[in-house]
Amino acid sequence: MRGYEEETCEIEKCARRISGTERAAPAGAADPVSLLLQKNKDSPTRFLSHKSLSLKEGLPLSGASRDLLLSLTDVMAASVPGILEDIDTEFLHDFRVCVRKSRAFLSLLKSSLNSGAVAPHQEFLRKCGSLTNEMRDLDVYLLEFSHFYALLPPSLIEYLKAFYDEIQTKRMTAKKTLKAGLSDMTYTAGYVSWRKFLKSENLLAKDAVSDSNLLGRRLILRRYKKVRKLASIITGQTPDADLHALRIECKKLRYCIEFFKAAVHEPIVDDVLSLLKTLQDVLGEFNDLSVQQRWLNDALHSQDVVRGSGMQAAIGGLMTSLYAKQQFTRQLIFEKFSRFVDKNVASRIAEIKPEEYK
Repeated sequence: MRGYEEETCEIEKCARRISGTERAAPAGAADPVSLLLQKNKDSPTRFLSHKSLSLKEGLPLSGASRDLLLSLTDVMAASVPGILEDIDTEFLHDFRVCVRKSRAFLSLLKSSLNSGAVAPHQEFLRKCGSLTNEMRDLDVYLLEFSHFYALLPPSLIEYLKAFYDEIQTKRMTAKKTLKAGLSDMTYTAGYVSWRKFLKSENLLAKDAVSDSNLLGRRLILRRYKKVRKLASIITGQTPDADLHALRIECKKLRYCIEFFKAAVHEPIVDDVLSLLKTLQDVLGEFNDLSVQQRWLNDALHSQDVVRGSGMQAAIGGLMTSLYAKQQFTRQLIFEKFSRFVDKNVASRIAEIKPEEYK
């Protein structure tokens, strides 16, 4: 029940009340949720998470890279049934994260790749991302709607509900397009070909660096310096586009550290990763608010739909509220980056440089 821990707990409490066994079950006893699933002849399987993927320590780069990318493809495959059945938006999210991490990892290995052989598979991954973009955007908007209602006066709520229904209709169309794409033989052939290629051990060039520790140190140091340089010029007035670019670079650094942290095995790497997670939460929220305003603005001025004054007022009021929230988030970004560019952190990260640079 990954992602539904609180809901599962409530179901258990309810089931115990109904059965008259409100006290905790004895050790080894089946829990009520499992019993309910068995009764309905459901047999849930353990879903493989993408969240803790890292190159295996001590393994040559070729083997470690293959294992990491195969793990990501396994999660992609495990996510597809949930996407097709539209069980939960998290299946699409996991699929997209795996696609994004696969592309990011290949980008990090650019100088070591057997580029000609890898290129068709990189194109397949790019198309996987494009195929899922619209559906994920609509999911994000719909998930945010419960918060949107609190931002408007009661007199405009009914118009916002009508706008919600409009987005739901668009989502139904996007779902059909996505299902068709993931069910198409082109996607299936691309996935099978990508997985087969990974097992062929032709991913890296013959002269590629084989030491994961060495490459990891090089890449983490290079990426950190780039982010620190960008972060050092952040102010409370930095344009949205520059903050978006910084967010992308932070994400690349985070992926880089996640991929190589076991191979590098340095405490400062985990410290920087923790800082990045905090930063990305704020940067992600800022970007979401920016995207939502842009999307609402497009909806407000769309020539495809005739909107009444009430709907226009609801959308305009929502944009105003989101803008105010975004300005508050902008200040948080400025404050949190001061920790990231701290000289102590920079000096500690500099110590991981490989011997060839010392």
